[in-house]
Amino acid sequence: MGNVGARQLRENAYRLEDFGCAPIESEPGCFRMLPGRPRPRLPKGDDHAEANLGYATRNVARRRAEQPKPLDWRFDPSTPTCDFFEGHNLDNVLDFQDAVANFIFAMERGEFLAWEAVVTQEQGLPLTQQQRAALEHLINLSDCHDNSRVRYINGMPRTDEPWYAILNKMVPRLLVEPFRTFEVHPREHFEAWRHLSTCLAECAGGLSFPVGATSPLEVIPLRLRHKLWLQDCFEFLSGLGHESDLTLQTESEHYRIDDFVEGLREHSDTIRYFDLTIESLLARLILPLTDRSLFIQAMQQRLGMTLPRERLADYL
Repeated sequence: MGNVGARQLRENAYRLEDFGCAPIESEPGCFRMLPGRPRPRLPKGDDHAEANLGYATRNVARRRAEQPKPLDWRFDPSTPTCDFFEGHNLDNVLDFQDAVANFIFAMERGEFLAWEAVVTQEQGLPLTQQQRAALEHLINLSDCHDNSRVRYINGMPRTDEPWYAILNKMVPRLLVEPFRTFEVHPREHFEAWRHLSTCLAECAGGLSFPVGATSPLEVIPLRLRHKLWLQDCFEFLSGLGHESDLTLQTESEHYRIDDFVEGLREHSDTIRYFDLTIESLLARLILPLTDRSLFIQAMQQRLGMTLPRERLADYL
């Protein structure tokens, strides 16, 4: 891929024919996805819309609960694959942000779902309704219409590792430990975790999970998830001490404590998971020395706590 991101290559593949060029999907096994995310079809042969709607309503829970079989994501050397991060240095902030954007783009388009459907069929495993819908969304662009082997979708081969392995190469890089409020943290890192978690909730339905996971978010280790949700709360305090007027000694900055407390309440399960007190919280959250005592006092006042060593979860 060189230095061109995966998303750019995908977008180029969509546009070639628009410019009168021969599509790059010219060899056998080249497919394109129809626009829009694939959805399971309603049953045929029923002329009553109400009956179809009733069928869909009665079977929503069953469709959501339908889980694909585990897949063996190893392929013989003749099968083309790609490194999702090729051309990207994940230690570079811009490259990392581009990789996250590419992952979300692929999720939203249903590309991971399409490839899992292909691999499921190749391995002779039963297809879920969502996988069948994904396969029906593929158009064979090659002269040879042998659908038994899909080698490229939208000009890209399958990734050389499953979607959750790709995800777990990115997510740990979002974590900042310890979190120093007076240091500059890219805002995009906070937004990336929120975007990824939302994307998983909305777009990862129908994908396979590794052993032990029962939902898309659970493919990320539990402790790491809680650390990231706690860091999400820390963002409300980010910047304190970075400039002389950004301090809790300034009354106009006190709103940060209120927002922080609301964040802790929203993620009270994380507070219970780490069994946090104000004292233990301050081992993870590093404030300027001038703000530390003010922070403790403000937290105790807002939560009605007597001592900073009391369990925060009891007051949220």
